[in-house]
Amino acid sequence: MCRWTASPSSTKPGGLNNASAYIGLVLARRFGIVLLANRGDYPHEIARYRILPALARL
Repeated sequence: MCRWTASPSSTKPGGLNNASAYIGLVLARRFGIVLLANRGDYPHEIARYRILPALARL
């Protein structure tokens, strides 16, 4: 069981030269998204600034 004790929303991009990852959480709504790509230059900003806020408003 997961306890949601951190800030209301949290995001973290990361990765290596040939792979990238992104995790975005909306803790107040108890959901999140995880993106994994086999490209180092994946545009995680789309998820961070468009998709995650749109899902949080649902």
